[in-house]
Amino acid sequence: MGGTPSQITGPTGPMTVVSAAIIGTHSSATGEVNMALIAGTFILAGIFESVLGLLRVLG
Repeated sequence: MGGTPSQITGPTGPMTVVSAAIIGTHSSATGEVNMALIAGTFILAGIFESVLGLLRVLG
């Protein structure tokens, strides 16, 4: 069916939900966010996605 250029597709859509959950979990009541944990999560996700792509596990 296709899509539009503004449509979020691929791994970006689910990663948006994961991002919101991680940021919500690691933010304090004062609004401070533990950026080290969040950055580490995204770096790890990128590494996993790259390795799985190289192994041709992901489409």
